Amino acid sequence: MADGEEINRAEISVTNECVFACYFCFMKKWRDMDETLNLTEQDMQFLLELFPDLKKIEVIGGEPLKHPRLAEIVNELVGVPKVTVTTNGYLLPEGQEGVDYIAQFPENTKFYMSLTSYHERNYAVRNRDMWEQAVVFEQTCQAAGRGNGFLYVGPDKVQKLDFIRGLGITGKVRFNDVYDLGGGADVEGAKEYTHNLSNRIFMGPNVQFYKTARDFSQGINPLDLTQLNPQT
Repeated sequence: MADGEEINRAEISVTNECVFACYFCFMKKWRDMDETLNLTEQDMQFLLELFPDLKKIEVIGGEPLKHPRLAEIVNELVGVPKVTVTTNGYLLPEGQEGVDYIAQFPENTKFYMSLTSYHERNYAVRNRDMWEQAVVFEQTCQAAGRGNGFLYVGPDKVQKLDFIRGLGITGKVRFNDVYDLGGGADVEGAKEYTHNLSNRIFMGPNVQFYKTARDFSQGINPLDLTQLNPQT
């Protein structure tokens, strides 16, 4: 990380637990640990003390909805202009219970549901009703008055966007082509993804900071906070 570089975005993994075992997940070795690692409200306060000028925080897992106090954690981030929660959507309660759950979060929280490509290998870990879940996910978020979108992991952007829109889904769709999910990786997309990480910090569920989630997953040594020039 360049000396003096402003850190204005953070990605935080609030738990190492998940309900799936996706073969391409960067949390794979952490997910398989015997110990459950969950960040706390106090950890969020620590993050904001170190970096009080954060403009955006992305909350990920594991699966964030596995965290028993996710709403309380996100409510600690109420002063951050943009907060997103990325989930596989599987644990979101149905009907009014789901609406009530989403409504616990600050109004500026935007929920993203991760989707994977049409590939048999993906369906070994993610059942085929994923697209029906996506429609319900959007309806639930909208009923709760919270923004929603989708993170599509895989190739064939144009075809998949047309398909998603054909379901009646209107939320923003972000594409991540870094992974090879049976259709090949988008090299330019991977370069753009890497570039966008240059001004952010990653906080693992072990309450340590890394330059990227990839560094965290590969066991690269955590960053020395005294060399990050955090905002004071």
